Amino acid sequence: MKNVLILVGSARNGNSLFAAKQIEKQISEMEFIDSEIIQLSNYEIHCCDGCLECDSTSKCHYDDDVENLLEKVKKADGIVFISPTRWSLLSGDMKVFMDRLNPLAGKEILDNKKSFLIAIGQTNSEESDSISKALESLRFFSDDAGFEFIDSFAFENCLDSDDLSKAIISIDEFNKKIKNYLLKI
Repeated sequence: MKNVLILVGSARNGNSLFAAKQIEKQISEMEFIDSEIIQLSNYEIHCCDGCLECDSTSKCHYDDDVENLLEKVKKADGIVFISPTRWSLLSGDMKVFMDRLNPLAGKEILDNKKSFLIAIGQTNSEESDSISKALESLRFFSDDAGFEFIDSFAFENCLDSDDLSKAIISIDEFNKKIKNYLLKI
């Protein structure tokens, strides 16, 4: 049985969580994949203080929820990163979590885990550079960490928390990409 971890970098129960549930719905139709949605804001995750202790010990000195989350990352075959974006940036929750993955860096633990990257923003296609830049940031992280990048998706025009649920055309295209990603796990 394969395992997909869906990391949601939004504290709201809006578009990012809706996208995660769409993925989980696709997974439920496949008998060979299990999944879990992790809404990062529901966990105690301290900001990395840059002490570099984890480089030699593979453990962080903080006693928070990250150790449990790192075990989930280790067991996952695929990881989906979902982040809302503003000003070309990822959410704070996502960035802090990515920093705290450092105990796994350089140890080939993340190598070849299949990544799917999602950025969700308010701008429309004529101004969506900020969403593209956030997605590019996720891609740089994915590549540097050793993940096998499979695909990405950018949702635009998501100002209100339920805008994604109304975007039928985008959701159909998104579901096709997700199905393709899941078949590669």
